[in-house]
Amino acid sequence: MARIAFLIVLVGLGWLAADLGGVSGLEHSGAYLLLSSLLLAVGLYGSTHGIDRTEARQHGRLILLAVTVGVLLKAAFIAGVVYLVSGDPRAMILAVAVAQIDPPSVASVMADNRLSDRAKTILGAWSSFDEPAR
Repeated sequence: MARIAFLIVLVGLGWLAADLGGVSGLEHSGAYLLLSSLLLAVGLYGSTHGIDRTEARQHGRLILLAVTVGVLLKAAFIAGVVYLVSGDPRAMILAVAVAQIDPPSVASVMADNRLSDRAKTILGAWSSFDEPAR
């Protein structure tokens, strides 16, 4: 919890410094694109480096189904429920946001020794595509 508070304070100080310094338009600069691409690459590597490739190859079809069909079905199910409750057709937008895997939950499950190597590989691959965790 202290990490989250520290990050919130750090981001707030960054915004304050940018506002007081008159810094704007950074999101359109080449440096921003390079830095954000680098951070994305590091995050994706970090979320996939622990996946056993041999195990993943053995269960490639199941992983592909989880990453594609599973994610779509999960979002469609949530959208259907939200639409039934609210009657708002924009429910799909909310469903996609809500359907993401919860990284702390995945990290907690992955640390459990009772989970088989097969299950860890499949969950790790799925979560790295759905929302990088770990």
